[in-house]
Amino acid sequence: MTEYNIVIEDAGPNYSAYVVGLDGAISTGTTVEEVTEKMREALGFHLEGMRSHGGQSPRHLPIVKTVHVASEVRQFSTKYLDECAPMCDGVS
Repeated sequence: MTEYNIVIEDAGPNYSAYVVGLDGAISTGTTVEEVTEKMREALGFHLEGMRSHGGQSPRHLPIVKTVHVASEVRQFSTKYLDECAPMCDGVS
């Protein structure tokens, strides 16, 4: 069994999902649980289609990490932008 990382996004009236590093496998659902299950089915179908057309399952998928950023970074960024604004005036 291979693990795939999926991204689930709030799409307003529903949720949408896609596989990180694997184009073509997408799904939607009304709940996170539903879109997760439908994504599992869509991914299986997608991989089966790839194999039946002579393709191989991806071997080198990206590594996904979660990074926590302290709130001080935002304050620093805002301060930095305020200091740089006069130098960037008129630059697009």
